[in-house]
Amino acid sequence: MRKPSARTTLQVEAVESRQLLSGLTPVLTSRTYETVAADVATVVARLAKTHNTAQAENSLTRLSTRIPFGRTELASAWISDLASFNSAVPGSGRATVRLLLADLNRDVAAGVATGAIRVTGKHAAAFPGPGVVAPQSSLDSVRVANNTSLTLTVTVNLNNTGQSIVKTIPKNTAPVLFDFGAATGNFMTINIRNANGTSPPPYTTGLNRPISGYRGALFSVSVFAGYFSVGS
Repeated sequence: MRKPSARTTLQVEAVESRQLLSGLTPVLTSRTYETVAADVATVVARLAKTHNTAQAENSLTRLSTRIPFGRTELASAWISDLASFNSAVPGSGRATVRLLLADLNRDVAAGVATGAIRVTGKHAAAFPGPGVVAPQSSLDSVRVANNTSLTLTVTVNLNNTGQSIVKTIPKNTAPVLFDFGAATGNFMTINIRNANGTSPPPYTTGLNRPISGYRGALFSVSVFAGYFSVGS
């Protein structure tokens, strides 16, 4: 794998150092967050076609620099995630995208929680900062972010209850809350379809439940190689 030049590395580190010394908290805009999330899927789609792992690793490393301090931990986490991709396994691409997006969200959430960065725009509520109390939601609730360029019809089902919530999520909107107002702790499934067309095809999958329960957990919808993908 061709390593980034020393000059590029020094520039990134210098920028991050200046931000720390200046006392100003680096800002991640919602637009940048969405662009990075979309580009992650593009990188994996290209890998599925070219099988060029070195190129994908370089692309993800460069992409990580768009997240404040992303070169520090996010880049290495992403490269580790990339090792799970296996072109011979059906669905491996979408699974890899989910891993990458999950690490992106964890990295941003950790930075915001410690006050190292702040998020502005429609996704700010998804990453509450220190001392900020997130809107109360029940145990049986999730939030869904539309990271596609489409208007989506999203159905979330609370398993073993017969209950479902259907909402339309336009592009460029804040994450939407699906709250059943209950505390069953049951697993949930999600169905996604293009509200204005038939492509990508509808997609149904289970939502990974955190150990402590969903409690408004954030899930992001993206499009990978012409198919919907859901990442936590």
